[in-house]
Amino acid sequence: MPIARLLGISTDELLSYQQELTAEEIGEILKKATVMLEEMPYQDAFAWAKERLEEYSNCESLILQMAVLLDAERTIQEIPDPETYDVYINACYGRALQSKDEKIRNGAADSLFHFYMKKGSTKKPGNI
Repeated sequence: MPIARLLGISTDELLSYQQELTAEEIGEILKKATVMLEEMPYQDAFAWAKERLEEYSNCESLILQMAVLLDAERTIQEIPDPETYDVYINACYGRALQSKDEKIRNGAADSLFHFYMKKGSTKKPGNI
């Protein structure tokens, strides 16, 4: 869509009808994600979390916090092929890094730094 391109956002973001969530609503979604990550296979909880992020694609705080949760949980659980999720999680960090909110930008930068430190690289990939 030309309008989305003009605004520098995806068509999903343009068409999103969900408004910004409150801190309490974000907390409830993250709490549910945490329970799901503990009780079901990672890939199923990841798919659910991804759906929530698509549903609330304009909520930068949720995007960052969910990415941090998913990133940490795949390390804790020692899931097979954790790098399968790298592209999506890093895309979330990249979106948060573009936020107008300095706190969200700083959180995203910190999360990306730690991600690459775990990988043993301080080089930023070209797609972020």
